[in-house]
Amino acid sequence: MKIGLLAVGFPNFRYDYAQKNLDISIKKLISRGISLFGCEKVLIEESMIFDEIERLKSEQVDVMIIQCGTYSFGSVIYKIIDEMKEKPLILWGFTEPRIEGFRGLPLNSLCAVNMYSSFLKRLEKPFKYFYGAIDDEKMYNNITDYLKAHQLKLKLKGTKFCVIGGRVPGFYLSSVDELLFKREIGVEIVYYSLAELIYDMEKTSDEDVKLEVENIKRVSKVIENLDKYLKDTASMITAIKKYKVENKIDGFALKCWPDIQTVKKMSACGVVSFLNNDNIMVSCEGDITSLLTQFIQQQITNEPCFLADLVNYNENGSFKTWHCGPAPARIARDPEDVKITMHSTMKEYGVAMEFGLPISEVTVIKISELNQKYRMLIMSGNSVQEDRDMSANQSDILFNASKDVVLDTILNKGFEHHFCIVYKDIKKELLQFCDVMNIETIVI
Repeated sequence: MKIGLLAVGFPNFRYDYAQKNLDISIKKLISRGISLFGCEKVLIEESMIFDEIERLKSEQVDVMIIQCGTYSFGSVIYKIIDEMKEKPLILWGFTEPRIEGFRGLPLNSLCAVNMYSSFLKRLEKPFKYFYGAIDDEKMYNNITDYLKAHQLKLKLKGTKFCVIGGRVPGFYLSSVDELLFKREIGVEIVYYSLAELIYDMEKTSDEDVKLEVENIKRVSKVIENLDKYLKDTASMITAIKKYKVENKIDGFALKCWPDIQTVKKMSACGVVSFLNNDNIMVSCEGDITSLLTQFIQQQITNEPCFLADLVNYNENGSFKTWHCGPAPARIARDPEDVKITMHSTMKEYGVAMEFGLPISEVTVIKISELNQKYRMLIMSGNSVQEDRDMSANQSDILFNASKDVVLDTILNKGFEHHFCIVYKDIKKELLQFCDVMNIETIVI
């Protein structure tokens, strides 16, 4: 992502101090992994400002930052609108420095931010502002999060999801309005039939399957004699990985039942688990909005998550989340405890994962499509010791909100029954992303 930085000033103010602020602010953003395009000088002549705007336009920057080093020319906004109306715009100002022996107003930066924001509002141009002291680390962190949210938005516009086999029977909300999804989220959806997948599985080489089986055994203990099922699991993983590369796919929504059980006599939980473990996001049961939620959190955390159902309110005040064995081993509480077993609900049909999940802070999230718009549910809390022994994967969560608030929000607002559980606090990053994407947030 190219981020344009235009620092503006005015001859009557202390643009030398504005230059010091610019130099410091560039270094602080670079240290946070943000690269900037700009002349790195505070421009105080209107013609030079206009020339720089045109130069940044020719660089095809994706986001424009106007740093109000001092008060500056009102015409700057007209020029920005004329040249870069479609670009996201940030206004950035600084508090006034104390200069010994100087009794004037050094910068008048806040006034510039105020003036420009009033122009932009009337020109119906969305913008974001940041204002604070030059050494305010929180301000830089907020700017970084906001820019990363824009980077994710741009990434989504070039993202391709693949639905393997469609949705499972009766899960009507696993599908989306594809044109709305493309318009609002930016992601293209393509399809890969189960017939094609099974055909590709049969073409996988023995060597590739053997390597994948070794990978499975390297990260999990195999309970019982599951060789046939491990080969089928490895064959499907290999076929999907190959399809991903050949078709430039970024994530998959897999119809994991009933067809796979009927035709191949196997379950797909191990497939989902190990693909997610390799940072290839795969949602269960053909659920596209869950895949989107998984993908977004993975871009923020660089880790997979636990996709689960909410199944019980426990006596200790926690909610139990559970799924039948698709959790990725990378997020196991104890890596030595990761097991691959016979599937708990499809006992004659192959394998599933079984292990405990982290005891930590959690963020539980789900993007949902409703009334031609998208919204995101964000719930915070902590995972706690499970109240009972269960097969497959479970995580008991003590939410910050009460039981009634949690249930009323989920049920009365009609959120679907799959939730992405992230074992860290990413609420701030999610809120920034939703702000950039104009997605409604429901936070509890």
